[in-house]
Amino acid sequence: MTLQKDVETQESARRPRRRLSARAAASTGRGRVPARLLTLAVVAVAVLAFGFASAPSVRYAVILSVIYAIAILGNNAVLGLLGEMNLSGGVTMALGAYGFCWFSAQGMNPALAAVTAVLLTALVSAVIAIPTTRLRGIFTALATFALAYAIPTLAIYLKDITGGDEGTSAPYDFAPFGLELSGSTWDMLTTVVVIFVLLGALSLYLFNARPGTTALVVGEAELAGTTTGISHRTVKVVVWTWAGTLGGIAGVLYALAVGFIGPTGFSFMLGVWILVGGVIAGPRSVWGALLGGLFVGLLPVELQSVVPPAATGIIFGAILLIALLAGGRGLAEWIERAAPKMTELIRRRRAAS
Repeated sequence: MTLQKDVETQESARRPRRRLSARAAASTGRGRVPARLLTLAVVAVAVLAFGFASAPSVRYAVILSVIYAIAILGNNAVLGLLGEMNLSGGVTMALGAYGFCWFSAQGMNPALAAVTAVLLTALVSAVIAIPTTRLRGIFTALATFALAYAIPTLAIYLKDITGGDEGTSAPYDFAPFGLELSGSTWDMLTTVVVIFVLLGALSLYLFNARPGTTALVVGEAELAGTTTGISHRTVKVVVWTWAGTLGGIAGVLYALAVGFIGPTGFSFMLGVWILVGGVIAGPRSVWGALLGGLFVGLLPVELQSVVPPAATGIIFGAILLIALLAGGRGLAEWIERAAPKMTELIRRRRAAS
């Protein structure tokens, strides 16, 4: 009997895996890794080219958009894998930004300060995740809402670290490898895009490997995962820690780009926009996070020249409502589903002609 099982196991291991259909790959965000990496690279190059060709003010908005996209990428791990609403994306960005500025002000090398700030953000995220992962549904959203709402007040209270209402500045002499990492410089744009691509590729690998499969099982069938020996709380803490790590990286880059940070830059609405960006673009799409960042960082700037500022929130609300009514699949999934059909249609027309 044991020999028979061993033979069956070896045969199943040698048997080629079935490829996911285009529809299944689009809905789950898994499979077709080479195609997804190519799409990620193409979208990143397009954003880079657009930023280079734009005026400094627009380029600055593109830089912030890519930084927001990194935070959205982390937030999507919680939303897309676990199915939980996380409004604390701005909290982790604040931890990364303030930590980077404070460690640098204490005389630490800026590069080491950046790494330390990200590690600190990951540690705090893990600690916060321990009680948060015991909650479900709306209670998780309320817990993260409380954190996001408290951050500006906490930043004012901890004035010895954050500078209070007056804020604090990032190190102005940080130029690794001769790169000018500040404001709307081309070096800053290239750096944030490259970092996003690297983190996106890593996220794509993890999502399609065993960690992603385990997290999906916990998110979609927690009871079934528990019966197979999976510790759902451990998995959730790891996912939330990963989200916090990416938020910390985004915070460090935000501090470098802006140069000066204050409590108003990390209001509750920042966490809302990060969540909205993920929902609109697609919570299970890596390159969709970049689209979400552009929605959050670039679209309001462009809309202000066309519509009154008060109408910007209405337009965003309408887009979010449409995305929710469509099942929360996001723009990226629509594009991934439509692309094979359009390719097949073009191929048939060429064959017919």
